[in-house]
Amino acid sequence: MEKREDTWIQVYGKSNGGCNVDKEPEAGKPEIIYVDGPDEYKIGKQLETDLTLLTEYFTFTTNEPCSSLSSTDYKCFNNDTYFILDFKTISHSCISAIVIESYPLDGKSYNTKSSIYCQKGGIGRNYCKLVFRKKEKREDASVTVYGILDPKACSLKERYIDSEPARRDAFGLTYYFLEKDGWSYYQPNLEKFTPQTRRETFQYKDGLINKPIYYLDRSDKYKRVREAFPTTKVHYITLKNSGPEKISFLDVYWFQEAQSENPKMPYVYFQGHCDSTKPSCILVLDSEPGNQITYAFVKVFRNKNTSNMLRIREEDLGRGR
Repeated sequence: MEKREDTWIQVYGKSNGGCNVDKEPEAGKPEIIYVDGPDEYKIGKQLETDLTLLTEYFTFTTNEPCSSLSSTDYKCFNNDTYFILDFKTISHSCISAIVIESYPLDGKSYNTKSSIYCQKGGIGRNYCKLVFRKKEKREDASVTVYGILDPKACSLKERYIDSEPARRDAFGLTYYFLEKDGWSYYQPNLEKFTPQTRRETFQYKDGLINKPIYYLDRSDKYKRVREAFPTTKVHYITLKNSGPEKISFLDVYWFQEAQSENPKMPYVYFQGHCDSTKPSCILVLDSEPGNQITYAFVKVFRNKNTSNMLRIREEDLGRGR
């Protein structure tokens, strides 16, 4: 999909089933593809060991699709452009993934641009006000919510840490490096978003948003991952920076609430500066109102060569990092 500079879509749909082209498209008309499987819209990542916290099916071809709700605790709304399911799962659970499968009303796919997002709650919480933004006419929605049950604390970080965490990012992709300086760069095949009022780029997939702090060098060593479940607008993560190896790169990931399909990005930065003279560094996650971060994790890399810490590219000059 093409990069969108001024519009954010948190989760694009994709076809699960096989498909076939009906005929050669006419000039100026969209290609029509008949699909054998539903379009899938997803936030998060589930494992086979996760619990199924909720399953609901809604058909939009009836006058009252919300009448099929299995619990009176859930709230539902539907019209031609929006389907909303407001739900809460069992106590001591946290959501790991939300999946909607949906067929287009006419049985055809036009490279769906519909999307899903949580206006409230979401990944890392036990509730979500789920919005299904229907850019095309949809026949139905099959909603499945996955999660884990832990009376003490939920932890989702391990599912995003590859067996080679120094080599692969949380999207499961090998870190991408530029030949000109040997430092990491944004993944070429991921969706990216650049807010109009900020000179920052974010990349994302299945609702997981990523913002690197500095650049990864091939000589950096992966040390650990820290996770957080922020409940306030501003959240602080203190990172150890003592010893011969100092913090050289942070790979920051999060899920957040969104009031529309164009959510406002948080500000992610160090409190003050993080350099080799400081025994600890504080990372700040500053959410925009109504766009609260619900779950975040940070991959921490270190390096002994402190002279190699100041990694600045020409495009970084004149902007905060």
